[in-house]
Amino acid sequence: MTVRGGKRWWIVWAALGLLMFALGGFLTRAGLREADQWASVVGVFVNVAGLVVAVYSVVRARRPSQPGTGDGPVQTVRHTIRDSEVQGPALLVRDVQRVSLTGASLPATAPADPAGPDTPAVSAEGGVPGDVKNRVEGSTFHGPLIMGRDLRGIVLSPPSSGGRGRGGAGA
Repeated sequence: MTVRGGKRWWIVWAALGLLMFALGGFLTRAGLREADQWASVVGVFVNVAGLVVAVYSVVRARRPSQPGTGDGPVQTVRHTIRDSEVQGPALLVRDVQRVSLTGASLPATAPADPAGPDTPAVSAEGGVPGDVKNRVEGSTFHGPLIMGRDLRGIVLSPPSSGGRGRGGAGA
């Protein structure tokens, strides 16, 4: 579990500790009967605040997490290409490793995966599960189109300069 704003939380806890110390001193000086009355009033407000926090927690836990917010374990990546003419290779991917766009074979820089070739690649985000939703509408591709997730070792031949221009996306 990751805790963000650690210094801020230390300040909050120190302030709450000082508040409790001051409240204890106040109730000690007030006497038993008056301290009991004050404790009842403070207790009502603490219980109401606890109820509000509990209801908020239940509502938040039942709400589906939004992709990309970090609240949930699933992140969805969406790619859309609409009304385009693409001259070179197009990759609509997530969690891809080792891509060659020059046609040269990839060097063996990493040892073979002991888990096997069907094991998903480790993403830069720490292996967060999720989907890839690719959409192509009214577009023309004059090169390879690769769409997917957890891809490794993609080798594409360089684009030919046969009058269509060099790689990249065109309008």
